[in-house]
Amino acid sequence: MPARRGYPESPVFYRNLRQDYSLITRGEGCWLYDAEDEVPEGEFTLPLGEPAVLREGKDVTFVATSWMVVEALMAADLLREAGSSAGVVDVRTAAPLGLAPILKACAGSGRGVVADNDWVFSG
Repeated sequence: MPARRGYPESPVFYRNLRQDYSLITRGEGCWLYDAEDEVPEGEFTLPLGEPAVLREGKDVTFVATSWMVVEALMAADLLREAGSSAGVVDVRTAAPLGLAPILKACAGSGRGVVADNDWVFSG
């Protein structure tokens, strides 16, 4: 089985990781340690290889991982206040990487900005 890499961005993702020990977490930021969010009760899974389109945008689309999802959402809010429409896609996993939703979101805006807080080399 090929290695699967995930980029945790919320407590929900972290809770899901406890149930899938074959997933290698990557890009964890200390900024997420105090993150709070609603976590469903009972067993649940998040689909691997399926990015989450958090916002649709007409002017630009941020494609982000881990903490940068939070930053992208804040940037989208600032752009909305300035009269622009920004989409946000949470990549969630790099392997497998679901390209179709990412490409569709970027095609809708005509512009894509990748936001990743990992190392430049091998990041």
